[in-house]
Order: sequence, then structure tokens, then C-alpha cells
Amino acid sequence: MRSQRIYVRSWPARSNFAFNPFQRLMSEALEATGMFTVEEFDPIAAIFSHADIWHWHWPDGQFAGGLPATFAKYLWLRFLLAVACVRRIPIVWTAHNVDAHESRHPRLEESFRRLFLRRVSGFHFLSDYSRQLLVERYPDLIKGISIVTVHPDYSSIASPVSRQQARERLGIDHDGPIVGFVGTVSRYKGVTRLVEVYTSQSVSPSLFQLLIAGKPNADLKDWVDSIRNTPGIIIVDRQLSQEDLSAAYCASDVIALPYENITNSGSAVMAMTLGIPLLVPDRPPMRELAGKAPGGTVNFLDDPLTLEGLLSGLRTGSTWRSRNDGALPGFSWSEIAPALQELYLRVLDRDKF
Repeated sequence: MRSQRIYVRSWPARSNFAFNPFQRLMSEALEATGMFTVEEFDPIAAIFSHADIWHWHWPDGQFAGGLPATFAKYLWLRFLLAVACVRRIPIVWTAHNVDAHESRHPRLEESFRRLFLRRVSGFHFLSDYSRQLLVERYPDLIKGISIVTVHPDYSSIASPVSRQQARERLGIDHDGPIVGFVGTVSRYKGVTRLVEVYTSQSVSPSLFQLLIAGKPNADLKDWVDSIRNTPGIIIVDRQLSQEDLSAAYCASDVIALPYENITNSGSAVMAMTLGIPLLVPDRPPMRELAGKAPGGTVNFLDDPLTLEGLLSGLRTGSTWRSRNDGALPGFSWSEIAPALQELYLRVLDRDKF
């Protein structure tokens, strides 16, 4: 049994908390075991800083800029992989996605991914489907130790409030049903199709309204502006504090996330944490989530998305909405941390030799 603390450099650890609390919650859960110190990974200081493990989350996030900057980051990432090899620092990867949601430089990304997978000693998957997808695509490269856990909940930072309180906080003057789309407004999440379905049949705002809440990606800012004055559509297009984010979920009767492609969804788990029913596409990872979540939490949309499907899901969700305690057995960080701890220990024991 190890007696010394294990130093983990996580990329990121806490720096992105305002945008995504997942990594901070993971860092806190690991440190709560008493075995780990988790600090921020600095891509430059990491060359010399002490670490027993590097834990990376989105290395492909470095490839979102223009080609010259992306190529420079690609070379630097390759150098970091060489540093890890020379210093014998194992890399653990939480595989949130197999591919980047919105790829800009697919050849560079694929080249880096293949190099990266050869250096990963431990894989943390958030669904069986995501592991299966990666193994099928790169059967010769997946050599590391792996675990699969659920995407843990957000109960330590998000608390449900009443629908009325939530709407008052956001200045929503509407007493009827609301279908919410909450989180970063990204094209791959199917938000444009959701709005298209809502507006194509001249839905009466008294039937239900559509809430779009979250900061839009750069490519959707003009689109959000173009729908801002559409009757029945409520726009809250800013970076939301955790309190406002929780309010946006709780102001909704159901949360619709008609993803075009998906392997895991923090937005879905946030809705579940707050006791808000989900409308999601019938895809393998969402079926997997439905099998682990309390009954009635996850409901499936028509494919392709239809107004009738939205209305049916809204009726089902509104009936079920009375469960609003955020109880998600098996989804707490305290239940997930032991699996991560075991992954780290197995990786360190294997990489000693």
C-alpha cells in the first residue's frame, strides 16, 4: 500500500470551473480520498514540474484556431508526449469525446490522436458506448488500462429551485409550459433544428415556449440574434453563473437536447441532477444513460425531430416533473472516486516496470 501522496497534474484541474465544473469536482473527489494532490497542468511548466501522473481531458481542444497556431500547438503537444515518455510519467485520459465536436483541422487531429493513444496508460470512459467506439476505431492502439464510470452528478454545486423562483430569477414572464435548451449553444447539439421545428408550424406561444439559455459559440452568434424577437422563443445568451444555469434548467418543464452526434452529455446529467426530465435522441449512449437513471428521467425524441414528438415529450415530462429532489443513486462523485483511484494505482504499478 502506498504511503506517499500521489501528485496529479490535471489538464485542466480547476481553471475552467466557470465553463465546466466537471474537472474541479473530479479534483476535489480525488483529493478527498487522502491519497492525491491534484494541481493544474501547465503545458510549459510541466516539462520540469514534479508529477506522478498527467491527467488530460481535451487535448484536441488545442486545434480550434487557425492553421499556423494549430500546427504550432500540434508540435508542442508532440513534444509534451516525448517529455512524458522520457520522464516516465503515465498519462491518463478521460475520453469525453472520441472526435472533436466541431473539427477544423481533421488531418492534424487524427495524426495527434494516433500518437496520443500510443502514450495513454489509463483510459477513463464515461459510457460503455464511448469505449466501444474508440476500441473499434483504433484496435491496435488501445493498450492502456481502462475503466468505465457514469458521468457523475452535480449535486454538490447545483440545487433545484421551484419553477416560479427560477423564472423570476431569469426575468421570464410566462406561466405556461417551457421546453428548455440549456448550456453552450453549439451546432452539434441540434439547437438550430429545434428552433426550426418550433417555428416551422407557427406554434402558438400559449401552447409552449422555447428557452435557449447559454453562451453561443462564435459561429452561432448571428443566428441567435436572428431569432431573438421570434414569438415564443426566450433567449438568455450569456455565460451563465451556476445559479443562473440552475435556474434555466428549473424554469423548464423539460430539457430538449436533440444532439446530432453524442457520446456523453454533461448537460443531460445537470438536468438529471436538478430533477428535470430529458428529451434526447434515441442513440446508444442515451439508451445507456436511460438504463442507469431513475425511470422517467430520460425520454426519447422522434428521429427526425418533430413538433408532435416535442409535445408528447413535454406532456410526459410535465407529468413526471413532480420528482425534483435530484436523487441519482450511483452518480455521486464519492461513488466514482474509488474507481479513479484504482485506475491511477494500476497505471502506476504497471508503469514502474
